[in-house]
Amino acid sequence: MPKINEIAECATEQGLSLLSFLPRQSAEHILQKERAYLDSYQEKGYAGQMSYLKRDSSLYGTLDTVLKDYRSVVSLAWLYPRNSYLHTPLPEGYGRVASYAWRNDYHQPFKEKLIRIAKKLELKFDAQFRYRCFVDAAPILERPLAQAGAVGRVGRNGLFIRPGLGSYMFIGEIVSDLEVDTALTTDNVVTDLCKSCCRCCENCPTQALVADYTLDARRCISYLSIEKRGMLAPSESLQLGEWLWGCDICQACCPYNTGRRALPEDSTDYSAQAFISLRETLKIREEREFLRLYQGSAFMRGGRQQLLRNACCVAANTHALSIVDQLITCGSEDSSAIVRQQAMLSLGQLKGEATGIECIKIDNALAKLLYRTQKA
Repeated sequence: MPKINEIAECATEQGLSLLSFLPRQSAEHILQKERAYLDSYQEKGYAGQMSYLKRDSSLYGTLDTVLKDYRSVVSLAWLYPRNSYLHTPLPEGYGRVASYAWRNDYHQPFKEKLIRIAKKLELKFDAQFRYRCFVDAAPILERPLAQAGAVGRVGRNGLFIRPGLGSYMFIGEIVSDLEVDTALTTDNVVTDLCKSCCRCCENCPTQALVADYTLDARRCISYLSIEKRGMLAPSESLQLGEWLWGCDICQACCPYNTGRRALPEDSTDYSAQAFISLRETLKIREEREFLRLYQGSAFMRGGRQQLLRNACCVAANTHALSIVDQLITCGSEDSSAIVRQQAMLSLGQLKGEATGIECIKIDNALAKLLYRTQKA
């Protein structure tokens, strides 16, 4: 029967941090309480197109749906680099990328770390037990379970914050039939972490934080750039601003992140990942080329079409007249109707800022594209 410090040691060996180790009774109590909040969230439409958040709340009200008759759940965090480039001026013709996407996609490597921890516990206690490991792949309300461990709390921006570590973290779980010797329970939860601080709400450019601890995903830059499929409405494409993929604004302004203790990855130069060339992105014509460049990255979630759609929007938002030629090519040659249409809309926006030969070039291109569209 493992103790908390033994779980924490195994986590540290894998480069993870223990957030909570809860017995079944505590976990079930927390999840049942959260059902009412999820029902209200769904009714207000805050989930947007995210179908996994629109599932019946009963699926989220118990972990028996992922492991029948489980006895405990361990929540662990894997930290990723904080975004220290937000105050760096955006290079012309580039788009910003949220820091979670700077390294290879986290899902499989994180899950492998969780599995290694479970196997280490099997060896340590010379006993086999049933377990399943999850990283964003099951109906689990990870943040409420994490904050039950007394070491942190969900902040006003809706992200789990652990003082000293901040919120730049992925959260995963090991659900098992291990008995819990000593558990951190809801009686010990850190309270009033944010106090009167409202920096995240004040700095969110789209006012996506509609109330304390409540995010309307439909307004969120991360949602619009990663989760929203299809065409973006003119107002939505404008909301992307400089962000090609994701957004870190509500994290970067949080005092718990500016004051987090230094980690080795914080000193790494990620500038090549934090800023991506719109010109080179808009040149990706084939899925094969996209896979060559981004296989195993966070960009795979949305795919080539979504990345190029976003690049068209950012080009217009950042007045990138230097890549008009790439936008014209996308508008006329790309295999995706969404990319073609988004490119045309971006050219229309840039036309008002162009002069001389650039203005003529855009005019001619739009006329040809319009004629081709009407003819089709």
